[in-house]
Amino acid sequence: MPLALPDLQAAFAAHMVGNDRADLVASVVGDSIRAAARLRVYRHHVCHSLATALSATFPTVRALVGDTFFGGLARAFVASTLPTQPVLSEYGEGFAGFVAGYAPASGLPYLADIARLDWTLNAAFHSPVEPRLGVADLAASLRARTVSIGGLNPDYPGDQWHAALSRMVTACRAYGLRPIDGPYGDFKDPDGFLAAARRAAALGYEGKWAIHPSQIAPANDVFTPPAGEIERAQRILRALDDAAREGRGAAQLEGRMIDAASARLARNVVQIAAAIDAKRAPSLADARA
Repeated sequence: MPLALPDLQAAFAAHMVGNDRADLVASVVGDSIRAAARLRVYRHHVCHSLATALSATFPTVRALVGDTFFGGLARAFVASTLPTQPVLSEYGEGFAGFVAGYAPASGLPYLADIARLDWTLNAAFHSPVEPRLGVADLAASLRARTVSIGGLNPDYPGDQWHAALSRMVTACRAYGLRPIDGPYGDFKDPDGFLAAARRAAALGYEGKWAIHPSQIAPANDVFTPPAGEIERAQRILRALDDAAREGRGAAQLEGRMIDAASARLARNVVQIAAAIDAKRAPSLADARA
């Protein structure tokens, strides 16, 4: 007698985790490959796919324990927890808890926390795209008293947006993103725009929104390193190259000590200038036109 649908589904799930069921085999039609072999092939492919999905979702865990250990860990999790939905990126929510109780990993008490971090990053990556939080939105959410979008309130003793801008540029650099400052709403206030752009450039921002044609040239001027700054950065790099050839880890320039940290700062300036020059240089196609 054929299995009822709920019983067939239960038998199939049990087979996926390694429990062979004679009644399930009897319900599968075989041809040149016997029914039991067909089920084993299917089980192998499902388990392999789920283990591969876990490997992609928990890359830090895999890197820490190695492919062989992670493979055994993943297979054990698959045997205990089958997916309840068809999206593989959503499979593994309980993996961290499983890792915490996985006996072979008992010597790595931090591994479950690493798994939780991997899962959190995976959830964030696959989460729906939310609307960007603009400058005005931030001001409204904070109930800040502002006189213009991106502008400063004269009653505040300093830059009221400094904390937010500092956190954003730090987060961008930590994740390899290029920080761009938001708009300055009062395009009839060029001095205010320049001041805001200079504050952003001082923090490490690479550019600023321009919402009016009159703001484009000032923004380019602010975020382009001046010739004197570029020349000094080049001299720093040359001085440190000379010091390195002499076996010294630091040098002096204009009465100040410079070292590897100085080289990083100088290299940033030189690279920005080179990128801007490359953008400004006419292309071969333009030259031929």
